[in-house]
Amino acid sequence: MQKGNIMKKNKIKKFLNDYMKWTPSTIVILVVLSIPFLLFFVMPFKLNNDFWFLINTGKYIINNGIPHTEPFTIHSNLSFVAQQWLTDVIFYLIYNKFNIYGMYIFILISNIVIVFLLYKLALLISNKVKVSMITTSIIDIMLVIVFVTTRPQVFDIILLILELYLLELYIKKNNKKYLIGLPIISLLMINLHASVWPMIFVFLLPYYVGRINLKFNNKENYKLKPLIIVTIVTFIFGFINPYGIEAMIYLFNSYEINQINNLVGEMKPLTINNGKLIYIYILFIITTYIINKNSKINFRYMLLLLGTTLLSLQHVKGELFFLISSILIVNYNLKDSFIEEKNSNNSNKYLNIILLFIVFMISIVLISNQKFIGENEHYLHNLSDILKENATSDDLIYTGYDEGGYIEYQGFKCYIDPRAEVFLKSNNKQKDIFIEYYNLRTGVINYKDFLNTYNFDYLVVAFYENILFTYIDESKNYTLIYNENNKLKLYKKIEE
Repeated sequence: MQKGNIMKKNKIKKFLNDYMKWTPSTIVILVVLSIPFLLFFVMPFKLNNDFWFLINTGKYIINNGIPHTEPFTIHSNLSFVAQQWLTDVIFYLIYNKFNIYGMYIFILISNIVIVFLLYKLALLISNKVKVSMITTSIIDIMLVIVFVTTRPQVFDIILLILELYLLELYIKKNNKKYLIGLPIISLLMINLHASVWPMIFVFLLPYYVGRINLKFNNKENYKLKPLIIVTIVTFIFGFINPYGIEAMIYLFNSYEINQINNLVGEMKPLTINNGKLIYIYILFIITTYIINKNSKINFRYMLLLLGTTLLSLQHVKGELFFLISSILIVNYNLKDSFIEEKNSNNSNKYLNIILLFIVFMISIVLISNQKFIGENEHYLHNLSDILKENATSDDLIYTGYDEGGYIEYQGFKCYIDPRAEVFLKSNNKQKDIFIEYYNLRTGVINYKDFLNTYNFDYLVVAFYENILFTYIDESKNYTLIYNENNKLKLYKKIEE
């Protein structure tokens, strides 16, 4: 019995030694990096709810130019910053030309770029193909589950990973030319998604203090002067947008609003229920610290991880920054756990991988059927058809938070839509409409008084608006004209 146990231990030891020495081929790397894409084929592709107000804004910009007054709701003279105007235009042009299939291809190609950049960054840190392909696949799976969708976040992911990659190249190659890309990233971010623009500087901060030499961290002597200069230039490039300083401070006018944090899913704090994968991943990161054979840590990686971990614990949205920054620390921790691989920096692998990805993914899209990718499944499709038959573009329509974007895209003016920050007085300079809506949802204001104030022509009432959904049938001013599975109702004002 003892002899058998020894033989098993020897086999396991031999297997581990062989694995440590094994250098994966390009095909193996491709297969592992393709794993996250399986999620696209097991879940039906749907356009994100925010997509409708994005392309509605893009359509408006193409036809009318950059708006400074909010044009889609029943409210008048609201100051407006289309903080993701370039994303709006790009999405509208793709959707207008290629419909939902075009957006599907766009998301797939975006994720190809994300995987490619993650892999290159991981390989730069660890110089180990096995480590890089596994960590890239793990992180991208979590990004795909939540963030790689028809929202501006796809650009955020690409640009922030690229920022880290350029910063690491600057340090490892000791070459200032790599910093030239940071102002360009700033220019793109401020126009693609202004509310995330400050994160460029959050990611830069650890590179300033990370140079401090302490007993427990590795000594690095990269020059700070080029970083200081490029940070100033990066900030200046932020002014190159249609709204100037208003776009640059957009986040600060919309942050830590209790009503938004309570109502909007991505702004809620991380809990066991909504963050199981993240907590498991944190345990994985802790494990990489334990098995790290290097007794010293990388100070800037640790600071970046701690900062983004704090962001993710405050808001679900912060998970995005945590996942992106974690690629550095996990590869650093694991880089000494594997034997040096041959040809790990073979640049031809990059080209082969990205070309194979593109051909494979687009081929899948071309053979996808209408049942798998279909926007007719949108839950407001039937209701909007009824509105088109009965309502005019001048009618005042009440919608809840989730329904407004789609109804506005159909050409109607609504009370509110998923652009929460647009309905804050700090941004629109007129009225805290979101606060009013929150008070309606929570019963702070009487729904009858609310309806009398606005005198809506139509009401689109969803089941999640408990008070209005429950008591609206008691109103003598509105009659029910459509009911979808007792979850979505359309009411019309009774003419006197």
